[in-house]
Order: sequence, then C-alpha cells, then structure tokens
Amino acid sequence: ALTALRRWVRTGGQLWVHPLGEQWEQLAEVEQLLELPPPASPAVAALLAGGVSDPDAVPPTSPIGVGDASHREAETPEATIAARGWKPIVFGARPTERRVTVEHIPTGRQRIIRNEDAIARLQLDPDYVIIEETAPETASGAVNAGATKSADSAKWYIQRPAGLGYVRAFRRAWDPVGFSISWRMLVGPANNQVPPPSEPTTPLTAAMETTKNWQSRHGMSPDFANEDFADLLVPGVGLAPVTEFRVLITVFVLVIGPLNYWLLKRANRLHLMLLTVPLFAFGLTSALFAYALVSDGLSTTVRVRSFTTLDQHTGEAACWARLSYYAGLAPGRGMVLPDDVALYPIVPGWNETVDNASFGVTRELEWADGKQLLTQGWLRSRVPTQYLSVRARKSPHRLRFASAGERLSATNELGTRITFVAAVDAAGNVFTGEAVANRATVVLTPSTHANALRQLRRLVLENQPEAPPGLDEDQDGFPRSQRHGRRRMLQQWFDLEYGLERLAYNLQSSAIAALVETGTQSALNVPFGSFVAVTENGPEVEVGVADVQEKASFHVLVGNW
Repeated sequence: ALTALRRWVRTGGQLWVHPLGEQWEQLAEVEQLLELPPPASPAVAALLAGGVSDPDAVPPTSPIGVGDASHREAETPEATIAARGWKPIVFGARPTERRVTVEHIPTGRQRIIRNEDAIARLQLDPDYVIIEETAPETASGAVNAGATKSADSAKWYIQRPAGLGYVRAFRRAWDPVGFSISWRMLVGPANNQVPPPSEPTTPLTAAMETTKNWQSRHGMSPDFANEDFADLLVPGVGLAPVTEFRVLITVFVLVIGPLNYWLLKRANRLHLMLLTVPLFAFGLTSALFAYALVSDGLSTTVRVRSFTTLDQHTGEAACWARLSYYAGLAPGRGMVLPDDVALYPIVPGWNETVDNASFGVTRELEWADGKQLLTQGWLRSRVPTQYLSVRARKSPHRLRFASAGERLSATNELGTRITFVAAVDAAGNVFTGEAVANRATVVLTPSTHANALRQLRRLVLENQPEAPPGLDEDQDGFPRSQRHGRRRMLQQWFDLEYGLERLAYNLQSSAIAALVETGTQSALNVPFGSFVAVTENGPEVEVGVADVQEKASFHVLVGNW
C-alpha cells in the first residue's frame, strides 16, 4: 500500500501529512517512508541559505560553508529544511484568480471558473452565460487594494515536490470543520446554488486555494471534447489528397468528355459511351483509393510527447505521455499495455463531425497475466486517436555518471539514444553532451547554466505542439454560428460538451515549460545532482502496438544521481 501511495504521488498526486510537530520532528520519518531524495550536500545547503539565485555566480573551485557565516546560517532549522527541498507557499502578495460562475444554457449546468483563458473563451461562446463574477481577492478574503503584505504558509505547512506531485507537511492536526469548509470552497457550489461567502483564512483554506483538482492537473475532463486535440496530430498522414484529386479529376473530365467522344465517334461506336463512362469513373475512384492507401500505408504511426521523472536512488520512475495514433489498418488484436499504465481517452474538439469523433465508442478491456488487453474500440482505422498515458513503476533504466576531478562522464543505460543531456553536479557545475548512443560512455563537456538552458530551450521550442496549417481558431471553415449549432447537435445526440481544461497547461506541459521558462533566472531549472535529457524514444513510454512507427515525437527525462 505504501508503494502504491509513493507511485501515486510521483505521477501527480497531492499528499497531505499531519501532524509532524511544531518543529517538524517527524519530517525525516516522512521522507524515509515516501523514499524522497536525500538532503542536499552541505555546500548546496549553504548556497540555498545564502540566497544565491544564480549558481553560475558561485566559483566551483571555492567550496561554500566551511566555517563562515553561510555555514552557520545553514545550520538553522529553516535553512536545514530548505536544503532538504521543503519550502512554504507564498500567498497574499498578489490577488488570487477571479471566480466566475457560468451556466451552460442547453443543460442548465453551472460551473465556477477561475482560469482567465477559460473565462475569455466562454465570453465568446453563446452556449454559456456568466451569472456571477467575484472580484479578485487576497488570501485573507479582503478585496485587494494594493496594500496587502506577502506571507507564506511556513507557520502552517511546507511542501516539496515528488516527481510530478508533491507532499505537504502540516505542523498541527487538521480541523475537520475547517477542512469541510475549505473543500466546499474548492469544488464550488452544487448546481443552482450561489457560491458561499468568503471565509477567514485558515491553514486549510490557504492550502486548498493552492491545490489543483484532477481536471486541471490532467488538462482534460473525461468525456469532454478538448480544444488542444489538433495540436499533436501525426504529420504527413490522414490528409485528403487534394492536389492528386484535382489532377485526376481534370484528366477524368478530359478523357471521359472530348477524348472519349472523339475516339468513339471516329470508330462509329458512340453507343459504347454507356460502358466507357462508368468504367472510367470506377477507374478514377480506384486510383484515388489506391493512392490514399499507399500514401498512408497499413501500419500504425504514433506521435508521442512525454515527460519522465527518474529517481535513480530508489529506481522509481513516473511518466506522462500524450499519445497520438493514426492506424492505416487498425491492429486486429487491439493494443496491449502493462498493468502499471493508466490510459485516458482525449476526445477531439477540433473536428466537429460525428463520423470522426471518438465519443460514443464502446471500448473493451481484458486483464490477463499482468497486462491490459485493449481488444476493441481503442484504435479505429484511418481515424486520428489520442490518449493521455500515466505510468509509475520501478525502472531498470539509468544514466550513470562518474566524476574524475573536473571531468564528468556518462554511461547511457536508458535504452534509447540521447539527443541532448545537461547535468548539474553537487557543486553546481554544468556539463552537456549530445548524440549519446545507447550503451555508450562519453565525457561530457563543461558548460554553463546559461548555455545549457539555451540549448534545451531551443529543443523545446522546436517541438512545441502546434495545429497544422488551416486548423486555426475557425479550423473547420464554418461560420461561428454554424459551429455552435453543430456543438448543440452533438450535445443533444451524445451529451457531449467542450471542456474548459487545456492539455497545454497540465502537469506534463507545465513541467516541460518550467525547465526553460523565461525570466530573470539564467540557471537551468533542475536541482544540483540532477540531469535533464532529451531522448529519441521514451524509456518509460508504452504505445501498446507492436512494430509501430514513431514520428515527430519529443521525450524529456529528468533524473538524479
């Protein structure tokens, strides 16, 4: 049970632990039970305590924290906790997101929306109406007047990341009444109920306001169409042969018309046009079908965008992967996945046609010998299909490092070729490498945080999800009123609605963006004693189809050693 709990946290779960004591007396026990990475080295502890924001500013040949003020400060409880990765949550310095209550007119359902992008989209959607809007408030419940002071949660709780999730440690036990109020504030009121008035800030209200629900963590809602479906299509397949059709139809018109008539009239056989016209039409149709069949092929192609965390101290790995399939001919035996993979269907919102949507599909799954047999309904021939995959397990993959003086070598045991790797050692020195074959050992090149960040940022920007040309905001070419008419029709027939969550903002996308986010920091956003690698294939990704061709994929792995 404890192993399952640890893996759930690493894949994005949010674990709250209480009480740990006023001085965090049981914090070490929590770290041991959850197998969290060990505390940072004394040099890193002193660096964190000293408030140095740019590791490039610290000379690697000048050890920090030996008999100086930094070392003495690192021995305080706050600095010790910070060096172990625990930090409070800052709140009160800026207003929280405004809350807007909207009603879906066709169904009468009400929802509370806090995301600004979602609010902006709904204001343009005639199917929704805003029935109430709450002004931005500070954590204390007072309307922001520009004079609020910043505070943090240190007197109540601290937290540290664990994979894609995090653990929050509370000093004291929870107040059941306060928790009930906070929970209602998070999930919002039931249908046809007004939001409750603002409550005084408590440890739990402050904690709940900074907690994401399932939909926001995953960037999707089950059985709701997702607007980001179109930005990760498999390139080069599934496209209508428009140019080829124009050429063939032009040839067909010329052949079936003037040329056919002239030849038959010359041979005095005009009555044969009753046969030649349908024969030519059949030949044209067959040529188009054959071209589409040959161009797309009969195999399955997949495009993957994955993010993996690998704790090499414990061997535990957590992987999120967005899988985009195109099967020329769907596999007869379906898909086969290990039983440690969770698969969530992503419903297309970019193509509002009944034939190509993935809703209303019956899917069958069988469990056998530690595997999931996805036998029916999971892949359809010549229909773009996408899933969000979440996996956690004990991984055999490693990227082993060995240091000798100022040199750092790496042995690739990830089972795939490494396109780019940046490693930060315990002293904050940065090393990079490129094109590292599987099972190869290379000496990494000394670099700087700024250079490594620049290289990684280029790779991330070059592989950003993007809708193909023509699939813009009005991608289907219909007037806005007609698009909404189609949405109403689909909602009436299939009870389908368009979700407000975006895959572009889920935990996976946010983790990749955080590695290269712009700002004042020029340091690579990975802890000391860690590395980030861009790989050719995902070591922890399972696509479920044998002999599948991977195309235009992007895999990021972050680990420690």
